[in-house]
Amino acid sequence: MRCEITLTGPPLGSIGQLRKPFFPGIEIRKIVTELQEWEVFVNNGDSVLRALEIEEQYQVSFRDGLIINAAHSSGAEILYTEDLNHVQISGGVRVVNPFKS
Repeated sequence: MRCEITLTGPPLGSIGQLRKPFFPGIEIRKIVTELQEWEVFVNNGDSVLRALEIEEQYQVSFRDGLIINAAHSSGAEILYTEDLNHVQISGGVRVVNPFKS
């Protein structure tokens, strides 16, 4: 299950520079069409409160608490991240750092 995507870098280069796009328009349309099929988790008041509980209980940042809660609320069993230590979160989400054995 996909939980998060981060897009980095402007697709047309820095402001003031004219560059060819990284992908032709047809490829961009294909990517956006595929992304539209993904489930998107939107935080609300309850998710913020749960993230605060996770932050306090597991000594993680509030942002990480939001991510862990989003994974849990979306039905994910495993959350792969290099930013957290291995931990089992109540409710069934297991946080795994793929770079640690």
